[in-house]
Amino acid sequence: ALQSEPPAGGSQLAASACVKTDVTLRIVNLPSFSDFNKRSVSSIRACDVGGLIQLSGTVVRTGTVKMLELSRQYECAKCGHSFSVATDMEQGNILEEPRLCPMVGDPERACKGTRFNMVGSRCTDYQEVKVQEHVERLSVGSIPRSMTVVLEHDLVDQCKAGDEANVVGTLLRRWRPVIRGVRIDVRLVLRANSVKFCNDASSVAAIGVSQELAREFEDLWEDAGALGCPLLARNHVCKAVCPQIFGMFTVKLALLLTLVGGVA
Repeated sequence: ALQSEPPAGGSQLAASACVKTDVTLRIVNLPSFSDFNKRSVSSIRACDVGGLIQLSGTVVRTGTVKMLELSRQYECAKCGHSFSVATDMEQGNILEEPRLCPMVGDPERACKGTRFNMVGSRCTDYQEVKVQEHVERLSVGSIPRSMTVVLEHDLVDQCKAGDEANVVGTLLRRWRPVIRGVRIDVRLVLRANSVKFCNDASSVAAIGVSQELAREFEDLWEDAGALGCPLLARNHVCKAVCPQIFGMFTVKLALLLTLVGGVA
């Protein structure tokens, strides 16, 4: 597709070949240094803004898939110079219209046009999800925090709530609208470059049940049936759910039925 002359063997191959103008490089794993690989949201610092980091956690909420206008192509009505204006994600995906022609050259002959014609735009799919840090990696008494992750292009609509995700992306600041007399609010968001899920079919299949454990459960239900009260086995399993919490048998039973019932 990049050759100036058609390849030998006919013009049919040359007619079907084309240049792909939109190519994205995906970085899956970063080095296991604290500067790149973050164990939790709390370990992110101000110096990480604008850099590439890796964060793992659980998807707790997914937003709707929307269309985002990434950039617009303008043409100056005075000099005919063509240029593009990109969307500012740090200002809430605002795309400001140009005020002055950016054509540079001789200062005495520089174009100072203020009228522009929009000749095109570039759009993409856009989705925001919230990823919560792993609870087991936190110290005692800490509350799990979450971070908004921005997905674009082919990454949208690939995850659902409950997925274990490993996200590599660029850390950005998102400024809230400035209001006079009100303190400026800024939040951190992660613009994803790649998302790798850790709960695929292979990892789920790896967490199998051994024959000894399966036989132990069968013996439990058989013994309860021999006593004429199969619900004794159910009560025994319910008591094993969150044993540090006293009582609340009905709540534990509902939680247990939710975990073992339904579909995958």
